[in-house]
Amino acid sequence: MTRVPKARRRYEVLYKAAHAEYQIVVENPDGVSHGVRRLEVDGVDPIGSDLSIVADGTTHRVCVVLGSPR
Repeated sequence: MTRVPKARRRYEVLYKAAHAEYQIVVENPDGVSHGVRRLEVDGVDPIGSDLSIVADGTTHRVCVVLGSPR
């Protein structure tokens, strides 16, 4: 299993797919090496929602905050 270095507090990845882009921001405010506290896609929590990411030619923002779930 790959883990995030505890010293890495933030990083960004731009993933370019065939018909969309995904700007992925990973924040690590507590300096942990695993676990997801919060996940958002285009400002929406995807858990329990009708959110679907489609190849629509736009840029989607994905935010991952590492830590223990609250």
